[in-house]
Amino acid sequence: MFREITQAVPKNVVLVGIRTSEQDYNTLVVEGQSIEDRPIIDLIDALNSKETIEKASLVNMKVQTVNSGENSRDVKSFEISVIAKDIIPEEN
Repeated sequence: MFREITQAVPKNVVLVGIRTSEQDYNTLVVEGQSIEDRPIIDLIDALNSKETIEKASLVNMKVQTVNSGENSRDVKSFEISVIAKDIIPEEN
């Protein structure tokens, strides 16, 4: 599933980390940054289209100002909850 997540990341998104949710081991939290909203929405849509993912949704987002020399830019840091589908086949 890590490969599917990393392949779904659009060009305008920086993936910061992937961790297991503290509430549920079947859920991953994808952390990233983007300057615009659209790439974040595209990432969620791409994740929801994957066969091994039951549901991907935005958990939180905050805007941080990043200073680079004399320039400053607003960056959106976000977390997406990714719930995996059960991949263990049911016994008959």
